[in-house]
Amino acid sequence: MHDDGDARRPGTNGSRGRGEWQRGTWACDPRRSSVRFEVALLGIGRARGTFERFDIAMTTGDALPDTSASVAVDVASIETGDRARNEQHQAADVFDAAHHPHMTFASGAVLVDEGEGSMAVEGPFTLRGVTRTERFALDVDGPVTADDGVPRLALCARGTIDRRDYGVRWAAVTPTGEFLLGDRVRVRIDAMMVLRTSAAVGRAFADRGDRA
Repeated sequence: MHDDGDARRPGTNGSRGRGEWQRGTWACDPRRSSVRFEVALLGIGRARGTFERFDIAMTTGDALPDTSASVAVDVASIETGDRARNEQHQAADVFDAAHHPHMTFASGAVLVDEGEGSMAVEGPFTLRGVTRTERFALDVDGPVTADDGVPRLALCARGTIDRRDYGVRWAAVTPTGEFLLGDRVRVRIDAMMVLRTSAAVGRAFADRGDRA
């Protein structure tokens, strides 16, 4: 996985990896996946956090551009390293988790720019009941087939949203007049996707006891 500005150039099958491209439906392995964010703090640092509960699904066609995906995040599962701060984010002036428990994104086909050697996904992003079109840079690694016989793909999506667009206007001001948090929020999703239609897919989740 790479940081912004280092998107991977699609290969002959639209991804980088050692396996052949496969059609099917894919599920996220949450043990090896994460949804993270960061926002400017006092104009000199970054405040970071993660979401502990989320679901990512993907459907692949004959090639990578024929791929679509969806993401649903439980906003009450936010983890910032501070319990009081976690609860503050669930309040009405931030996520309003009581009325809008999920943040979602759904992509259409993968957008491939052969000239730039980059990929992106675009689609409706919903937070606090507000939906806007957002675009995220995309990296894809794989597919590969592990020792358990299950094909896997690794995805990394990165983008920036403006929290004000979604009604998140909470702001604290320091004694010197500085805003505590910035408005632009960087979002990063790293997902290990497992092919559901594989006969061996159940083994990929066996040690969690989850439904494959």
